[in-house]
Amino acid sequence: MRIKTGDKSKRSSDNHWWTEYVLYKFLTTKYYFFPNCDLAATEANSLCDYYYDEELDALIQERWHFPRSKKRLVGWCNPPADKIGKFLLKVYEQFDTFRIPTMMIVPSNVEGTKAWWEAVEDPIDRDERIFFKAIKGRPKFLLHGKRTFDKFGNELSSINAYKVVIFGRKKR
Repeated sequence: MRIKTGDKSKRSSDNHWWTEYVLYKFLTTKYYFFPNCDLAATEANSLCDYYYDEELDALIQERWHFPRSKKRLVGWCNPPADKIGKFLLKVYEQFDTFRIPTMMIVPSNVEGTKAWWEAVEDPIDRDERIFFKAIKGRPKFLLHGKRTFDKFGNELSSINAYKVVIFGRKKR
């Protein structure tokens, strides 16, 4: 078998892929989980009223919270491709330490990583309240807020299968 070698395409290595609202709404409704803070967003692509962006950077915050509010934070996270492992570990840390519930979507190929085992599999083995399930089909994401198409005009979807991970839930 011959495997194609080379660098990722410019499009696939871009960190400006946005979650489609349709996917977000489907997952939050299906799992009856309603986030109020997008943990890896921009003003343009946030799916929640409040969000952490590159400047506020959820990865370096000691504890996620709303400014000047006692409202309980419930997270949503579709991490940038180059920070999936870091976000998995941070989401677990925030859940483990502060009990901040978070719904996350990650590509299925993250399962073999050290971050996946430390943040998901090992805690589940310890009977912690973490749940994951495959998302049916290949999700479509927006690049800089726009749909993407191949040279024949077909809308592109992710080449990866995805999973939803819910920190703060044992089962559906």
